[in-house]
Amino acid sequence: MAEHESSTDSRVKQLLHNIIALSLPAIASNLVTPLLGMTDVAIAGHLGGAVFLAAIAVGGNMFNLLYWLFGFLRMGSSGLTAQAFGANDKVRQATVLYRRSP
Repeated sequence: MAEHESSTDSRVKQLLHNIIALSLPAIASNLVTPLLGMTDVAIAGHLGGAVFLAAIAVGGNMFNLLYWLFGFLRMGSSGLTAQAFGANDKVRQATVLYRRSP
């Protein structure tokens, strides 16, 4: 019985390790996006005019709009790609990539 529990514990630990390894890049990218805008504001703040900060605000909002507007492509095709990968279907993987491309 102890061997079964040990085997289950190691599988759970491996699963958690895989989940964390997959999620860290997504977490990092979501943290870096606001830092980009803060860096722009810090640099433009030294230029001496309010118009530069206003331009950064407009540009930052446009970037965020486009980033999240096209985020559905990434989210919508992830599941389809994962299914094709799990089925080892290279043609379907390529089809998902082709359909997703602008």
